Amino acid sequence: MNQLQTTVVITLYNDLRVKKTIDSLFKQTHRPDHILIADGGSPPDFEREIRDYIKHHKNIRFNILRGRCIDTRRKVIDMLVFNETWIQNNYSTDIIAFIDSDEVAEEDWLGKIVGPIASGIADFASGKTVSVEPTSNAERILAELQDNSILKQDISYTAMGNSAWSVKIFKTIGNFDNTSSSDGTDSDTIAGSYHVSDDFDINLRALNAGFKGKYVHNAIIYHNQSHVNSLHKLIKYMYGQYVRTVIAYFKHGKNIKKFTKASKSINHPFELFLLLIKPIALLRGWIEWRRYV
Repeated sequence: MNQLQTTVVITLYNDLRVKKTIDSLFKQTHRPDHILIADGGSPPDFEREIRDYIKHHKNIRFNILRGRCIDTRRKVIDMLVFNETWIQNNYSTDIIAFIDSDEVAEEDWLGKIVGPIASGIADFASGKTVSVEPTSNAERILAELQDNSILKQDISYTAMGNSAWSVKIFKTIGNFDNTSSSDGTDSDTIAGSYHVSDDFDINLRALNAGFKGKYVHNAIIYHNQSHVNSLHKLIKYMYGQYVRTVIAYFKHGKNIKKFTKASKSINHPFELFLLLIKPIALLRGWIEWRRYV
């Protein structure tokens, strides 16, 4: 049986931390067949610097796919899965793994995370994401809030930035959600409107279609969240996450009570802010969902 072809996709926008991401992929014990950098429309100087950084590696490509992260990912899947002309002129792939530009993978990450798919145990897999040493109080709080243990009970919370997918899933259920799209740069909102959580939405669609997911606790990625370095940014980040998740809950008819309870206790005063944010996010998510339908 031929070895399955694996493509690792890095989505980014103007983030030089991606150099460390790239370096970690070159050190993998299970080497990716292809690495695709999907850029949401960074400035020309950034593009030139990254193209120069990767120019000696034949298996890595840099593609400008303008838009927010959700738009860029959608365009990547269009290209790798549905664009027959592009596939014939370039290559076909069996597994697509996602990593973000603010993440660094352990040397055995790729082999671990594609293992369940290659062996037929699962159709998609989620790894363990560990925060790098925080440099601010806001980062420390966020690191405590992001609890991998929930994936042991509910694989639908898989983070796209540490996951691997059999291409057959996309061929069956289609691409990422397209209820909102943009040709702008990556941001939380477009024209004042939040989009559905692309991670949560695609996970639920895959599971509802009968595909199996698996949490791989030793497929480890280290996440640098130094950009969330103030309580104001942390509140904005958590609020945006909540709103997008609420939209996905309404879209899939999930019990909204589960959203109100799905939170890890961190024994920190910031939890009071979360208690205030959740009902506001719930209302905003409902309003945004009504705009879609």
